[in-house]
Amino acid sequence: RLIAIVSGEGGNPRAMIVDPGGTGHIVRRGDYVGRGERIRLGPGQPEREINWRVVRVRPDRIILVREDPIQAGPPVTRVMRLYPEEDT
Repeated sequence: RLIAIVSGEGGNPRAMIVDPGGTGHIVRRGDYVGRGERIRLGPGQPEREINWRVVRVRPDRIILVREDPIQAGPPVTRVMRLYPEEDT
């Protein structure tokens, strides 16, 4: 859950997210968040771990991407909003 965004000076904004256990974490662009998911690309292939990565911190949201090596195409995108629509 996204609870705060600090834009600050210097062009390196940060965000604070809270995990399901209630612990807060400060993240910025390039940081990995959440527990990685282990996948196997095919029989006999080693497992790989894929994670969500922060690609952008906006004044009202953070944008996360996760590469999906199984499906060719663009990475999967997820948006965490500071003020979810159901709260407004």
